[in-house]
Amino acid sequence: MICITLPLRRLSIGLLAAVAAGASLAADTVDVVRHNAAIAHAAYGDSLVAAQTLDTAVAALLAAPSEATLAAAREAWKAAREPYGQTEVYRFRNGPIDNLGDDGELAPDAGPEGRINAWPLDEALIDYVAQDVDGNAVNQEQPASSLIHNLDFAISKKSLIESNELGGNEANVASGYHAIEFLLWGQDLNAGESAWDGQAPRDATPGQRPFSDYLASEQCTSGTGNRDKPAICERRGQYLQTAVALLVDDLRRLVDAWDPQGEDNYYQLFTAPERVQTSLLEVLVGMGSLSYGELAGERMLVALAANSQEDEHSCFSDNTHRDILLNALGIQNTYLGHYVRPDGTLIDGPGLSDLVAVADPALDQRLEAELEDTLAKVAAIDAKAKAGIPFDQQIAQFPGEDRDGRPILNANLEHNLGVNEAIVALRAQTRSIEAAIKALLGDVDFEIEDSPAFL
Repeated sequence: MICITLPLRRLSIGLLAAVAAGASLAADTVDVVRHNAAIAHAAYGDSLVAAQTLDTAVAALLAAPSEATLAAAREAWKAAREPYGQTEVYRFRNGPIDNLGDDGELAPDAGPEGRINAWPLDEALIDYVAQDVDGNAVNQEQPASSLIHNLDFAISKKSLIESNELGGNEANVASGYHAIEFLLWGQDLNAGESAWDGQAPRDATPGQRPFSDYLASEQCTSGTGNRDKPAICERRGQYLQTAVALLVDDLRRLVDAWDPQGEDNYYQLFTAPERVQTSLLEVLVGMGSLSYGELAGERMLVALAANSQEDEHSCFSDNTHRDILLNALGIQNTYLGHYVRPDGTLIDGPGLSDLVAVADPALDQRLEAELEDTLAKVAAIDAKAKAGIPFDQQIAQFPGEDRDGRPILNANLEHNLGVNEAIVALRAQTRSIEAAIKALLGDVDFEIEDSPAFL
């Protein structure tokens, strides 16, 4: 598949000198930064626990493949996405998710994010695929034999890591949540069995991988009705289990990096009193970058503009509506200083809002209102999906007729507009985040560029 990339809004920073020289912040900035780090530790901890639960569910699936054990593994995957989606606000700030090396030390461009949550992925790298999806032919540049079907490929954590971006192709994603998602659901094809024709609405079902794909016996399949060698099903299970184990390892390293009780870890660097103004700037930059360039742009606008379910974030499971809502919630969590754990426990404390309310009360009220407005708009996307109209249907564009039988260009315009309204709301809150940077840090050197895609 082709990954469409648009020029997106960027927050580029000429960092430390301007912050250290010109910023004047409230004395409790240290408390805000420490509380932000404590929430990061909790959210990554919850993500680790959920991934371990997924590991257990996958083990049960492989021990006794059935409709029930496959469904349980799928539910465990969805549950694992709930805390992780709220951690993505910790990206784009030079932190462990982006810069944690294999030895646990900080290293530029060595963070595990790419092998945890990379997308979109070319499914043909991993396993069997349909001839086309949304009318797009399978990328013929991929290896002729997938990693699962290539019996010479030794499946291990190391080999999965090495297979990511194989041949310099970013679409070659061999591990992480979305590789696991593909192995649990398979491709999302219209009616579960054929490619969308570009005219009829996509159906409301996710991928339809059968549990028999994991039967390491003569009943082994590679897709419904397609018998395969038992060794292939055994390798598919081994691949799935290895990918989950690698995910658990990477999340554990992130938990350790943010541990307030750790020594010489990222938490200690991030919360050091002499660095808190820099950390504050990085928090705001992370919020803005996720809000606009990543969520509004890469995760929503690209899929909407391309009319492509292959470009939606969780395209195999039809869980993209949750990704969108959880990312937006993570941004609000950071601003307000609170986080609700999966068991309902509330972590609450000083947030950015407390600082902005002192520096510019009107801006604080505006930004809080914009964050709430964004959540309402992404909640509408979430509600539609839960009512049977998944995100891939909400972004679909197809010919139709009005009530008088006259042709219209897009019979799905109402849903398209709902997605676009959320994109616009994310853009508005990002501009207020920019204003918050100026209010808190004064004449710090940073720049936010508009994207032609939004003009």
